[in-house]
Amino acid sequence: MVAVNDDNYEESYGDHEYEYSTADRRNRRWEPLEEQRLLAWRKEKKPWKWVFEQFPDRSEGAVRLRFHMLQRLAQKAD
Repeated sequence: MVAVNDDNYEESYGDHEYEYSTADRRNRRWEPLEEQRLLAWRKEKKPWKWVFEQFPDRSEGAVRLRFHMLQRLAQKAD
C-alpha cells in the first residue's frame, strides 16, 4: 500500500456525492495560474471536494495527481 501524506486523507475520499460528466473532460495542459490556485487552496486547507468543484473540466484524479506532482517538484527544488 502506498503511504499518502495528506492532512485530509479521510475527508478527501469519504464524500463522493458530487458528479462530473466525463464527456466534458479533455486532456489539456495545466495553466500556471491553475497550478498556483491549486497549491494556494490546499495550503489554505480547502477541502478536496471544494477544490474539485473549482476544476469542473478535470477529474478528481487529475487534480490530486497534479497537486502531488507539484509538491514533489517543490521539494526537489529545495
